[in-house]
Amino acid sequence: MPVAAVRPDSYDAPRFPGTVTDERLGARACGMLDAIRNRTKNWVVKGFMIILALSFAVWGIGDMFRGSQDPAVAEAGSVPIRVSALQNQYRRSLASFRQMTRGQLTDEQARDFGVLEQTVETLVVRALMAQKTSDIGIGISDDAVRQAIADSPSFRNEAGLFDRMLYEAALRENGYSEQSYVATVREDLASAQIIGSLTEGLATPEAVIDLLHAHRGERRRAIVATIMPETMSNISEPTISDIQTYYTANEAQFMAQESRRVAFLSLRPADLLDEIEVADEYVRAEYDARVEALTVPNRRDIDMVVLADEDAAQAAQRRVQEGEDFFAVGADITGNTKDDMRLGLVEEGDLLPEIAEAIFSAPIDEALFFRSAFGWHLVRVNEDIPGGTPTYEDVAEEIRLEFKIKEAADATWVLSGRLEDERASGATLEEAGRALGITTISLGPLDRYGRDVKEKAIEDMPPIADFLDNAFRAQEGEESDLIEAPGNIFYAFRVDSVQPAAVKPLDTVREQVADAWRDERRKEAAAAMAAELAGRAASAGALVAAASDLGIETGETAAFTREGRNMDSGLTRAVADAVFALDEGEATGPVETTGGNQVVAELIEVIAADDSDGEAKTAIAGRMTEAYRLDVLDAYDAMLRREYGVSVDRALIDTIY
Repeated sequence: MPVAAVRPDSYDAPRFPGTVTDERLGARACGMLDAIRNRTKNWVVKGFMIILALSFAVWGIGDMFRGSQDPAVAEAGSVPIRVSALQNQYRRSLASFRQMTRGQLTDEQARDFGVLEQTVETLVVRALMAQKTSDIGIGISDDAVRQAIADSPSFRNEAGLFDRMLYEAALRENGYSEQSYVATVREDLASAQIIGSLTEGLATPEAVIDLLHAHRGERRRAIVATIMPETMSNISEPTISDIQTYYTANEAQFMAQESRRVAFLSLRPADLLDEIEVADEYVRAEYDARVEALTVPNRRDIDMVVLADEDAAQAAQRRVQEGEDFFAVGADITGNTKDDMRLGLVEEGDLLPEIAEAIFSAPIDEALFFRSAFGWHLVRVNEDIPGGTPTYEDVAEEIRLEFKIKEAADATWVLSGRLEDERASGATLEEAGRALGITTISLGPLDRYGRDVKEKAIEDMPPIADFLDNAFRAQEGEESDLIEAPGNIFYAFRVDSVQPAAVKPLDTVREQVADAWRDERRKEAAAAMAAELAGRAASAGALVAAASDLGIETGETAAFTREGRNMDSGLTRAVADAVFALDEGEATGPVETTGGNQVVAELIEVIAADDSDGEAKTAIAGRMTEAYRLDVLDAYDAMLRREYGVSVDRALIDTIY
């Protein structure tokens, strides 16, 4: 049994202006940086969207007034946007994006993706809207503010109910008083009234929807012939002259990365653990002190939906008992999503007594309903996880390891000071290391990715963040200061030599050059054959016969859209574009796809969009209406900027960041 069970957060993470608010994160890190690029577009409109979200922003116009000790990085009308407001908001934005990428986003990438620009524009939009709502006298009642806060997912517990303790904890965690947060919500509600008046009722004309649906929904089928370079035979062998010419013309393909020889030493707590002993009495005393905290309460994994009345609850229970999916029934009756109904692990202490009693007495895997002060609940218990207290023997070694890790971290800190003293006295890296019994390791030659000259990973590479970045920023002969890295790690290095990037000698890559030359000839041969095929297939319906004469196989595709959806593997959007430019019976010219493959296609069928596909039309209408909405908000922002004026001190921002 583990030392302690870590409870998941019982409310959604605080959501801030300019950050991702609508995605459930953590599925895959792959592709996330590209997602950020897509999300950091049109910052002005994003600012309006954030106001409409009414999420847990805990930011207010009051944050902008700090006095002369806090200069303004921008002014929106009469409202100065202070350095402190920008720094606080930018820090929150970075934290959210880094959570999205599992820590992969660097400061430099954040700037490249425009996260800082997004933050500035979000603050400007809020300031402009606050002034406008004040000027036209929009007022928000206390009841409306109270309801908005109560409805925020950020302050709901596992049962989906507003939790005052969560609310107060979130405010404390972010350094805000309830008064300042209430003022922020009031500002956002007032701004939302203006935004709603501008965008409510926007709709896309039916004629436009029909036209777009006919265009996007059309599908086509084609006969395709694919010519692959690797099938090209009779490619001659390159001569010495061919190899030399190709090598000279394509030097970039045969570059050796810059390489360096680096000496380093490090102080890591992990290296000291075996030298630290922890007496049993200390471990026992710690166990006794923690035993109550180590006790894990009984928990249950549940799904739950709140229904309007007893009849709805009975009907829902009956449908589940008859075999319908719990989440499908809940969504059908309430419109809630699976995530809304999936509460996961709960403890009795997390719930109101009447709800806890019903849930913790319910049988496993059965749907039942009950009533509480909040309405009628349909609940299903998926699993019962008994709690308990681990024995001393269960956790002794984990507690001992915790002691050792702390002692090792302290010892590392002390040794780092001694190491600095040795180096300050004039000792070299090696001499300072020997004085403390630390081995200085020589690496290299290695490239900036930690690979040797054969492009294989170097085994002795230290598992230290930013080690290579720092080593490749330093000059030849430079010895670094002692650097502190995450995990209480300290290290220092010296760059002993630098070998600049250079073209590899021909003798070392001759076979690679020959292979590249052959690949290029095969691609040229495939392109020539595709051109011949396209010429022979110029008359209607001639592709199959022409391909057969040349010994090329053909095949028919499934119906695909002009965006390439449902297109066969190996075909690309370029093929779809070419096919959608044809009349029926015509053939494309050669189209190059991945790997130098060449495709010639003949259009054999045009399938009109399904006019009865209401779902597709609804999706088009939604996208078009949202586009209109964003255009209106963009225009309104431009009007506010003309009315109030906006100035941004780029020089000051560049100085700070």
